[in-house]
Amino acid sequence: MLLAVLFSIAANLVAIIILASLVVSLIRGAPPVPSNKRTIEIFLQIATEHATQKAVDLGAGDGRVVQALAAHGIETHGYEINPLLVWWGKMRLRKAGLRHKGVLKTANLWSQNLGEFDLVFIYGLPNVMRHFEAKLERELRPGARVASNSFPLPNWKPVKQIEHVYLYQK
Repeated sequence: MLLAVLFSIAANLVAIIILASLVVSLIRGAPPVPSNKRTIEIFLQIATEHATQKAVDLGAGDGRVVQALAAHGIETHGYEINPLLVWWGKMRLRKAGLRHKGVLKTANLWSQNLGEFDLVFIYGLPNVMRHFEAKLERELRPGARVASNSFPLPNWKPVKQIEHVYLYQK
């Protein structure tokens, strides 16, 4: 009986977190649209094809990309404007024992400098991809790679496309 009550409380807590996250996201930024398992598999393939030292997920949501890459030994940072999603992602990283490789921060991705990263993951809507493109052009080092989920950068030519993921190199 006690176990059933605890499961019910946990399920309700998760539902409240999801609802609150949607409200916060709509007020502060784009709605959260998590990458699916197949996309994360493609991201892992991209990250492990070359020696990735340090990766970043822009608009990291609940940190599922950060967690997946960290589980493969890649130092990965995630920037997310929604503090509830960051909290949830940090809890998942802690539970998985990956806090030493995966870092989630409540931050506006536009104010973060990307110069220290050699691999960037983005899942931006078409209307912001040109802004991402300008930021990446300004801040990334030569040779850095960018993987974009579903929506291409408007002026960069992809070096590779795997299903719906575009890969670029600066």
